[in-house]
Amino acid sequence: MTFKKYFEDISLYAKRPDQDKLSHIGDIDNDFYANVLSRYIKLGSTDSVTARKIIEGRLNAANALKDTNLDIFQMFISDLEIDVLDKNKFNKCQEVFLNTIQNNASISVDDLITTAFSPLKPPSQSEYYSKAWTALPHAPRHGAPGDGEAFLSFFCNGVKPKKGDIKIESHDIELKGPQGRMYKNKTELGLADEQALQLLRQPDGMGKYIAAISGTQEYEQQIIDLINSSQNIADQINTDFQYMQERGKLRPGNLFIQIGGIAQLYAYKQSQKFHSIVFFAPGVGNSVLQGVLMPATIGELYNILANIPSRVIFSRAADGGGWKARLR
Repeated sequence: MTFKKYFEDISLYAKRPDQDKLSHIGDIDNDFYANVLSRYIKLGSTDSVTARKIIEGRLNAANALKDTNLDIFQMFISDLEIDVLDKNKFNKCQEVFLNTIQNNASISVDDLITTAFSPLKPPSQSEYYSKAWTALPHAPRHGAPGDGEAFLSFFCNGVKPKKGDIKIESHDIELKGPQGRMYKNKTELGLADEQALQLLRQPDGMGKYIAAISGTQEYEQQIIDLINSSQNIADQINTDFQYMQERGKLRPGNLFIQIGGIAQLYAYKQSQKFHSIVFFAPGVGNSVLQGVLMPATIGELYNILANIPSRVIFSRAADGGGWKARLR
């Protein structure tokens, strides 16, 4: 079917049942055609119908074929003029994403999509970007779905696993946004509980204290080994301890909470069996993705997080009911 664009304005009139005369309700001019009508004509074309089938299949693989997700992604794809018929572009997006993770590097969503698909404009400038990024897959049996899961699965050849956030080939990926909770165990000891403070007076007490307040006693020796492996870490821990003794509280940015959070993240990985974690922080309409390939020990994880482009900050709920992580 061929559509011809006429340059004359079209006026629209309508009449309600209680009216005798038609009332003018608006005009269709060139701007309306260019900005609205032409988009819907394009969406009804043969190419667009084929594209919709591909979008539908990718959302289904991500377990995200629900609500208005199909319409949102089709409008997003159309707005950016992304060629979804070219499988090589999706393979390129997968390659860039996995390389970012494996190198413990960071990349923005704009750069990830632009590198692979060469869209008409940066994705975050699309009016449909926010809706596409926050589109949710179906809820898993355990836990709740989060932002970015359907989006990254769609563009990076991912699927929604039965447990976890994203699976790309054999690679299980956990995705954590701002204030994303980690290992959801209940930490019994508070930071200032006498039972916890008594641990500080024992040999290797700093490590024992961190394991106790983070609920990771199973990995206590790894925490002790980390502290003993570096004089700088030991000195900073002692400085934090002196601050706590003098003021009765931990200073902001202290290593007790940072190492406790790292131990929590390690325990989370041991429990959920994911291969890597991707932290994201929203920018101005865009998101930065920080990949971390999970290592074999807490000490290795500490060193990775100390050297990545984006710093991961950990915090502990006041009641010990969960730890959170965010990018700064």
